[in-house]
Amino acid sequence: MNVDPDGRFTLTGRLKYRYGEKIDLPDHIKTIVYFIEAMAKAYSKYMASDGKLVGQEKANLKKYIRELLKSILILRLYLSKEYLDDMYPESQELETGFSYSLVLDEADFTLSGNINPREFNRYKTFKQWLEESVLPLLKEFGNEIRATLKDGVLTKEEVTWLNKTLDKMLHTLLLMDYRITHYSMRS
Repeated sequence: MNVDPDGRFTLTGRLKYRYGEKIDLPDHIKTIVYFIEAMAKAYSKYMASDGKLVGQEKANLKKYIRELLKSILILRLYLSKEYLDDMYPESQELETGFSYSLVLDEADFTLSGNINPREFNRYKTFKQWLEESVLPLLKEFGNEIRATLKDGVLTKEEVTWLNKTLDKMLHTLLLMDYRITHYSMRS
């Protein structure tokens, strides 16, 4: 991920998804939950050894973050295509000033946008980030998806609501990706 001092960022990569493909929504959500749980478990294991995140430990956690980013992007693309007829979804700007655009060429993606540079210091530790951001957002998303799927039908309003939570998740994942790369991480 490239980030300039003003908070403009670009992230490129490859998704295991082709635009317009159907996904199994419950299975995909389980994949997201799996990556979060695996990341939390890895973090606990690393902290048990010496109380620091260094070298390969940071690289491993960053892999989980990137897989989560990709899984959320796939879900965001799918929901936008299936329910909103948006070819390239753009974020609904969050209160934090975070916004992005996403372009997909076959399976290659470019995610670019803006993050308020002051946000990079929001979470001083990985544990704080997990407990104050990731886990509450996952719970919020779980509650929302259960509520929206109760009747078996997703409306445009419900998808817009879900996408806002997915955008919050993208925001927090990008913050931690940057933080792990550019700062030393305490427990």
